[in-house]
Amino acid sequence: MDQPDKDTLWYQSNLDVFLNRWYSSYADARKARENHGGFLLPYKSHFFVCEADVIRALGLEPDDPDWEKTVGMLRNLRTWRCVSVCVRSE
Repeated sequence: MDQPDKDTLWYQSNLDVFLNRWYSSYADARKARENHGGFLLPYKSHFFVCEADVIRALGLEPDDPDWEKTVGMLRNLRTWRCVSVCVRSE
């Protein structure tokens, strides 16, 4: 079984139909999420903030309380890389 690419794990071609807010820095994306809500996800060397429909399209549940728990953990790029590796290995 092929392992998903950790750099593209959180963005797949079926998500092209959604309008997401893209950022080149984690700090800018985090600030946008804090100000406007949504879900902050990585893609290669960029980040995007999306709505709940994108999370559903990924096969995840946007109302899961674990999202709020992870927001506190994901305060830096290093943590994002660790999360991507953990998800990829499941």
